[in-house]
Amino acid sequence: MKKLIAFLIAVAAGFLLVSCNRKSFSKEQISQLRDDLFCAEGEFFKIYAYPETRETPMQDDGFIGTKTEILSFKISYSARKTPTLPPTLKVTIGDKEYTAKFENLSSAYYTYAEASVSSLPEESFLGKITFTDKTYDLEFVSQKRKNLLSYMEAIDLAVNADNEEVASFFSSVEKYEIRVRILESDGFNYWYVGLIGENGGIALLYDAETGDLIATKKTNKNV
Repeated sequence: MKKLIAFLIAVAAGFLLVSCNRKSFSKEQISQLRDDLFCAEGEFFKIYAYPETRETPMQDDGFIGTKTEILSFKISYSARKTPTLPPTLKVTIGDKEYTAKFENLSSAYYTYAEASVSSLPEESFLGKITFTDKTYDLEFVSQKRKNLLSYMEAIDLAVNADNEEVASFFSSVEKYEIRVRILESDGFNYWYVGLIGENGGIALLYDAETGDLIATKKTNKNV
């Protein structure tokens, strides 16, 4: 009986030790969350829409600033149809309309725009894009597949990653921030988990369906 009691005490002590040493994180440390992405297409362009909650302005310093809801857009053009002037985009979320004007071309084929919004879309949403002489109706459709890991599960994969540099973020008493984005490529989804501190960071890319680690990248300053 004494041996059994001693064994139970040892097990309990071991459990407490594991619990105390367990790496954890707070949702407040998420400085950017992109949990969905949408796409709309026209005869010579494709637009991706990225709804996200993020610190504004974004700074790679390990500290989380004030968060706002942003709808970002990236438009790409076919090579022979690139407009000379950037278009204006209007989208409707709920009962509100928002306007975003694209920047001048940052490359030969794509450019960006964004709008601050009071709520993020949860399903498909509608919009209109106006070029110099023509307006196109748009429907933005989610590119996020069903039955994927949640963003919290993606972060948990990072928390438990077999990587000393990753573990150091979660066990450190120093400030760090987390950026999480859902990505899409050729019909497949991926989770990007970026960990950022004052002196640099590390990024992990996971298959959003299986949880397999695809790539890891360390940076000196920006992630």
